[in-house]
Amino acid sequence: MGEKSDIIIIGGGPVGLYALYYAGLRQLSAKVIEALPELGGQLWALYPDNDVHDVAGVQRLRARDLVENLKQQALQYEPAVCAGERVLALLKTADGFEVSTDKGQHSARAVMLATGPGAFIPGSIYDKPAAEQKERGLFIELEHATELAGRRALICGGKQEAIGWAIDAATVAEAVTVINWTDVFAADDARVDKEFVRQVDVMTPYELLQVHGKHRVEAATILNSKTRETTRLKVDAVVMARGQLTNLEPIKAWGIELRDNGVAVERNMQTSVAGIFAAGDIVVYPGKLNTIAAGAGEAAIAINSANTYLRGNQT
Repeated sequence: MGEKSDIIIIGGGPVGLYALYYAGLRQLSAKVIEALPELGGQLWALYPDNDVHDVAGVQRLRARDLVENLKQQALQYEPAVCAGERVLALLKTADGFEVSTDKGQHSARAVMLATGPGAFIPGSIYDKPAAEQKERGLFIELEHATELAGRRALICGGKQEAIGWAIDAATVAEAVTVINWTDVFAADDARVDKEFVRQVDVMTPYELLQVHGKHRVEAATILNSKTRETTRLKVDAVVMARGQLTNLEPIKAWGIELRDNGVAVERNMQTSVAGIFAAGDIVVYPGKLNTIAAGAGEAAIAINSANTYLRGNQT
């Protein structure tokens, strides 16, 4: 388990990394737990070569370069980093919190959630063989578009790979819908304009929230990242394109209040559980804006609030 940290940050994406930096700035001992093998979240895993446009003072910067800058900024205070570690449970104790992962136990006096909307991935997606998933209609990748023949397919992602699958599948599938978290697609513009938009149903800015069906895929719920509204689509195949599924049930099990498919927070970014704070795309409140810049501001508020909370709970 190791030493008890002042704060554990769950999620190592851009918001989590900025929170990690800010915790060091406030002289808090911090630990970050990230399910992916590297820090950086979706910027690292899904869109490393996309340009980022929603960071103050940055006119144009590749996502991978922004991640590297954030890592250098955050790691200067030598926090503990636990990458490739999936959080399974969170328990409030008399003197803080115990965080259980698939690799061990962690202890802290406060916790901050910075998971984004797609961090809580049902274990079955990775714990079962890809062939078994395909039988159910859930594809982590496609070997050939003919795998979607006669299906109503939902393809999640905006990179070249996803767009190519969508264009090819449009000739054999019953219907093809593509969702992407932004209206910017990382592919040849001409191909997108002439083939992609004409042949498939494109929905932005949407992310995959949940796949429905006990034994086989029957439907999918998608989330509009701006309005927070959900839409249920009748599909029998879902292609992840290296995307992620959101499952908020683990958070609900921790006793944290959920609202509109997100975590409800107060003005100080504290959740319904004292000592647990949250920031970034996972939180909801009136006027919420899902940008990296807004998330960084929320992270600073959350860490400052955690600092105040910890000072008031010193023993």
